[in-house]
Amino acid sequence: MLTYNFHGHTERCGHAKGTDEDYVKAAIESGFTHMGFSDHAPFKNVIEPHIRMNVAQFPEYCESIDALKEKYSTEIKIYKGLECENYPNHRKELELYREQLDYLLLGQHNNQPGGKSFYHVTSDDDIREYADYVVDGLRSGLFDVLVHPDIFMFGQEKWNLTCQKITEKICSEALAHDVTLEVNLNGIRYGLLERAGEKRYAYPYPDFWKVVAEAGVPCIYGLDAHQPDKYRETGLDTIKTILKDIPLEIS
Repeated sequence: MLTYNFHGHTERCGHAKGTDEDYVKAAIESGFTHMGFSDHAPFKNVIEPHIRMNVAQFPEYCESIDALKEKYSTEIKIYKGLECENYPNHRKELELYREQLDYLLLGQHNNQPGGKSFYHVTSDDDIREYADYVVDGLRSGLFDVLVHPDIFMFGQEKWNLTCQKITEKICSEALAHDVTLEVNLNGIRYGLLERAGEKRYAYPYPDFWKVVAEAGVPCIYGLDAHQPDKYRETGLDTIKTILKDIPLEIS
């Protein structure tokens, strides 16, 4: 049974459903003892209404979570965070968020706002670019957890030597900078994808996690909740089946 989750979104990002309190109630009903809100970080002069909240919404986001922390303090421990891309041009904003919040997640979806999506890359150069942004983020000291770190396998036909090398590098840097890796429980929402003549889920991708296990990087599960029901139907059993016999160090 899963009793914690630090990867959770709100309606402010434009692609999640349910009120903030709906998520809290669902978590309590499902036996969670710790939960975090980590909606997609707003950035100055970046308008992406279907991806992230805007800067003007951030104060209300914090106020809402603080109020829920107090209201449900005897039932669940609530944390306040953000899921952020490592965008070098927004480093000062990331540093400020680090000071204001309980934690930050590193989720590198793109190479810049509105830019290349790492969900859909297929070349070795693109994979290396993904790793460059992630490694720089790990080295920054701003992030506590790297979420869906195997996102680059969404568009890949199959695992290759470049995938292996960049995963080894990510693991080395995560260990060096005390960053936990997230086994994302929401990749199964895309259903089975056909890649290289076989059907598989987008992530987690077993070969990636074999490298993580060999390196001994600490891991946690993350719901990546975009609706309250994710707290009720976590997908944990499916993920455990996908990663069976891989000895991950999961808290």
